[in-house]
Amino acid sequence: MTLHVSKKELLLLLLVAVTFAAIIATLMMFSTTAAVAVGIASVAAATGFLQLETFRRLQLQQNNDYRQTEAMISVVAALQPAIPLPPLRG
Repeated sequence: MTLHVSKKELLLLLLVAVTFAAIIATLMMFSTTAAVAVGIASVAAATGFLQLETFRRLQLQQNNDYRQTEAMISVVAALQPAIPLPPLRG
């Protein structure tokens, strides 16, 4: 399954990455330990966000598939076709 990413989402991701890079670069001037800690926290937060976003999109797709299946079953029950219906999804 392919998860499509819009241009707006890519731009937001780039902006967040540049912001974190600037923060880490600034912290490197003062404290290497703090920069490493912020870097690790940033990666952990980005990974968690990515997992939650992927889960949300998969849930939406699953809901959509369920509704389409339910609608198809209703159509077949109402029409009672003698021959198979053509593919309904391309």
